[in-house]
Amino acid sequence: MLTELIKFFFGLLIGSVTSTLILYVGIYIVVSFIEDPRTLGWAWILYLFVVPVVAVVCAIVTVKSKL
Repeated sequence: MLTELIKFFFGLLIGSVTSTLILYVGIYIVVSFIEDPRTLGWAWILYLFVVPVVAVVCAIVTVKSKL
């Protein structure tokens, strides 16, 4: 039970860090092509939805794995 809980939180950490870095790189690439920064409101909405979802998926995969 305790090892599954540790795996779950480790998966949350890995998933949140990975998705945050991927989104920041993606936003940086998009910003380099867009001249009007006001159009980037969608990026923060995407950030608020994608990071938690990827973190939870990584946590579930980590718990289900045979580590």
